[in-house]
Amino acid sequence: MKTNIYIIHKETNIECHNQIVSIKNKDIEYSIPVGSIKSVHILADNSLNVNFLRACLKYNIPMYFISNMGKYLGKINNIHNKAIRNRLLQYEINCNNEKRIKISKDIIRGKINNSLQMLYRLRRLMNYNLSEEIDQIVRNKESINRAQTIEEINGYEGYIARNYFQGYGKCLPKPFNFRSRTKHPPLDPANSLLSFGYTLLANNIMTAIETNNMDPYIGFIHSSNKNSPALVFDLMEEFRSITIDHIVINLIESKKIDYYDNFKINKNGSVYIDNKAKKLLIKNYEKRLKTKINYDNKNIEIEKIFNRQAEKLKKAIKENKPYEPFSFR
Repeated sequence: MKTNIYIIHKETNIECHNQIVSIKNKDIEYSIPVGSIKSVHILADNSLNVNFLRACLKYNIPMYFISNMGKYLGKINNIHNKAIRNRLLQYEINCNNEKRIKISKDIIRGKINNSLQMLYRLRRLMNYNLSEEIDQIVRNKESINRAQTIEEINGYEGYIARNYFQGYGKCLPKPFNFRSRTKHPPLDPANSLLSFGYTLLANNIMTAIETNNMDPYIGFIHSSNKNSPALVFDLMEEFRSITIDHIVINLIESKKIDYYDNFKINKNGSVYIDNKAKKLLIKNYEKRLKTKINYDNKNIEIEKIFNRQAEKLKKAIKENKPYEPFSFR
């Protein structure tokens, strides 16, 4: 089984000789065959050996760069000109308003269903009163069907997301609870955890999209005009609640993360998590990816479902058929 490598500490030296990758800093030292690496995530300033970079390119190992705040900075990977027709069809749909709206609605329906399932579960397990938030989401759910522009879809989705996070934030124990989602930058510890987690999720979704020979920067819901992976943000909408939202609330409820010890506040009010919290989140994220859930009447690991959904999206694009979003119960 291949492994995701996360480099969290500064001054970590990474080298590759004779197809063996060596990772060393003041606290750890270990080696791994380059063929056993699935991806590399760099979260701190480090020295990268040229032979290691070449090995990653040769063996198609994506390398992601993430800031201290958990923001995606970019990636290094080999570019393959496979399935050009898939990408051309993707560009065509992006420019065809009717088709773009159709796929966008399908994706958002999946996100809404999964957001509701998370709130239902929190209400059942934690006995919180989430009736107002759930009612608002259900009441506005059908508004997506009536939307005639991408702007309208985003407007309704934004309203539904605000109600979801209001309910979700209410369920977090004090002092982690919040009333709204903040990002760019996150302004409290819980939002900082969510932002960092969503970056990890985005990296996995990008890999699934590129594996299926689609362009991660040409999306449908999110704008492709900015220098950001719009299709990644589209597809990850279905998975936020079952992965990162689930992990964050469990870490906080179990008191594995401390409100006062695991976070740092910048002068501008932004909050970011320390290395201990990053390690905990990464460990639990990797564990969550291996969790098997019911999918198309089979028990499948969540990480594999990312690729299955990317395949379904590719098929919807190629055959001009409705996209079947991921839904969990």
